[in-house]
Parts: sequence; C-alpha cells; structure tokens
Amino acid sequence: MMNGLIIIEVPEYNGPGVYSLADENGKQYIGSSLNVRQRIIQHDRSLINAKNGYIQKTLSSYKMQLAVQDGMTFKASILWELPDGGTQYDLWDAERRFLLLAGGCRETYNTKDVPNYRKDDFSGLRAWRNHAPSRRRDEAIAIF
Repeated sequence: MMNGLIIIEVPEYNGPGVYSLADENGKQYIGSSLNVRQRIIQHDRSLINAKNGYIQKTLSSYKMQLAVQDGMTFKASILWELPDGGTQYDLWDAERRFLLLAGGCRETYNTKDVPNYRKDDFSGLRAWRNHAPSRRRDEAIAIF
C-alpha cells in the first residue's frame, strides 16, 4: 500500500471495482473504475492541484477539492471488486448502490448520481469495449 500526498493508504488492487475516498470526518466520495488504483492516483494528483489553488469545477470531485484547500486528507479503500465475468453494468450498479448507502450526493462529496442503467441499454458498450482489460472485453461482448 502506498501513500499519496492527499490520499493516504492507496490500495494495491488495480482491477475493476468500486472505491471510497473518506475524509478525516468519515464523509466519502464513492467512485468506480476499470483500474481502481490508477484512478485513485489520478484523484490524488487533481487534489494536489487543488491544494495549490487550481480548482477544476467540472470534476466530479469538486467538493473534495474545496475540502483539500481547508487542509483535509482522504483515506482510500476498495468497497467492491468486479467478479470475473462481470460487466460494466454490474460495476455501475454497484457504484450506485454504494453511493445510496452512503447517503447519496447530499451526504457525500459526489456531485452526480450514478444512473440506474438497465441491462437492455447498450449505451455503455462502446466505453466498455474501449477501456476494459482484454481478458474481460471478450466476456463483456459475449454477454451483450
């Protein structure tokens, strides 16, 4: 486990899953990624920029950036790992459920709710094909 400058205890797991970035008071940001560790490191870099005065209002972590300017740090943890054979829809569904459990956007640093994607909605297939690890890509395409 490595430490970032703003996000401490960055997990080693770098597969697909849902993660939490919790501040010192327990308030969380819930996210999902096909490469969790890499995504958490990206958050750390953007939060370092925020600490140095560069705020990006378009980022979903906008509220976290403001907290960092007030001296807040975050602890990263893996909430859920996508099982073999899982799809992008399973990942989004898990993220949505964890966000709801954490209190939704009102109680977290999240600024957007995760849509409730239906299994017959193919809009996410292109993103899955382009970003999924190759060992999962064929499985995901076969499911659709």
